[in-house]
Amino acid sequence: MPLTRMRTALEIGIRLAVSGTAVALVMLGAGQTAAHAQTVAPAQSAVRAQFVAPAQPAGEAAYLAAMQLFDEYRDGEARSLLALAAEAGHARAQTALAMMTLYTPAWAGSEDPVQVAQRWLRRAAQQGDPSALHMLAFLDSDRGRRYAMHVREVSAAR
Repeated sequence: MPLTRMRTALEIGIRLAVSGTAVALVMLGAGQTAAHAQTVAPAQSAVRAQFVAPAQPAGEAAYLAAMQLFDEYRDGEARSLLALAAEAGHARAQTALAMMTLYTPAWAGSEDPVQVAQRWLRRAAQQGDPSALHMLAFLDSDRGRRYAMHVREVSAAR
């Protein structure tokens, strides 16, 4: 199977898995078969294997896969996957997406990166994510407001 078709199949499978479709979890494990072993990099196989773990919710699997992609310096793909997990309601993915938006203001697009980050942090905090609660408290402090001003300045300069 050509890599572009495998990537498309993986993206579709990830979207289905994040939505909780069990068949997608099995489909994503297909990268483990011998037929695909020659065309799938070991790191990609490891990412797919995480989706097949039966006790792992789909949002958690997408979050872990995104973190793996960040480790491989594949930020664009990682951001897309992280956004899918965050939209699916995964609190750690929401917090991670907020933090990445603060560190990389371009991720916010034309919106204020601090407001985008706060929006994701509030969603994660509503689920009790301690990192989100801590970061919201920080952004509300004097030091956090200075940091937010810096992020906005960097964003405006681009």
